[in-house]
Amino acid sequence: MSEKKFRLLDLSVDEVSLVADPANDQARVLITKAAQGMKCPDCGAMNKEGAVKCAKCGYDMKKAAKPEGDNMADLEKDLKAAEDLAAEEQTKRISAEAEVTKLKAEVAELKKAADTPEVIEKRKLEALPAEFRKRLETAEAAILKSNEREADQVAFTKVKESFGNLKGKTEDTAKLYRKATSSMTEDEVKALDELLKSASEAMKANLFSERGRPDAREGGDPVAEMDAKVAEIMKANDKLTYTEALKKAAKDNPALYERHRASVIAVN
Repeated sequence: MSEKKFRLLDLSVDEVSLVADPANDQARVLITKAAQGMKCPDCGAMNKEGAVKCAKCGYDMKKAAKPEGDNMADLEKDLKAAEDLAAEEQTKRISAEAEVTKLKAEVAELKKAADTPEVIEKRKLEALPAEFRKRLETAEAAILKSNEREADQVAFTKVKESFGNLKGKTEDTAKLYRKATSSMTEDEVKALDELLKSASEAMKANLFSERGRPDAREGGDPVAEMDAKVAEIMKANDKLTYTEALKKAAKDNPALYERHRASVIAVN
């Protein structure tokens, strides 16, 4: 149990002695002297002699205790610090929520980009059993190959029927035609068709026209006769080029070929 402590007021001190060996080691004496009243030990303000509380800060002179208002100030200070901390946390939370919203939007965009028809179809295909997937891929490859053959045949037929008089093998011309038109617009294809058709007709007219050979006699123009033979052979076998058909006509008609050759040399 702690000993009681007393505050002595209204004393008249006659003597103060400083000794090396005090009679009471536990005694603690604080003596203040004021010319005009009492000085508050808390705020330092001067108060009337015998004042119980400081007039300025409310310090309890009798109990030597700070006023209850100081405790309230401390509480208010702590509350303010707590409010500031809460506000800071709120700001962080709002910022985090904004970041989460932004990330969700980015994920949605990525998901949208990932959900294209091609990607969806690929995922469906990958989900199938391996054996079934292999059979499906084989079937698709066969269909693609069939479509390629059909496209080649369409191009071949068109070249043969519309541009049949152009030099070169029909299948080679058809492949070039298909490759060229694959990246063209509809109007560009039409323009190319007209150009090739005009060229084909011009070659046909040149093939069968009278050229006024110097040796064109009553027996017939050997150049015209040879051209007729070549045309007949190409009609029977549309895969032959003009040169190949000319060689065959020369082999089958050696006499006509000699007349043809002499006529060409004479012209040149």
